[in-house]
Amino acid sequence: MERQKQGRAPAYRLDRHADDCVQCGHCDRRCPFGVVQTARMREIAAYFG
Repeated sequence: MERQKQGRAPAYRLDRHADDCVQCGHCDRRCPFGVVQTARMREIAAYFG
């Protein structure tokens, strides 16, 4: 899947993107650094649109 916003540098071509996150919380429980991944995915999805 290719995704690129106009006016931004080329992004890595990933199969999944932050807006694919279903907010299930699985990553939040497993993160060894205590990062709330669901919140980060929302921030990242908003940033990249």
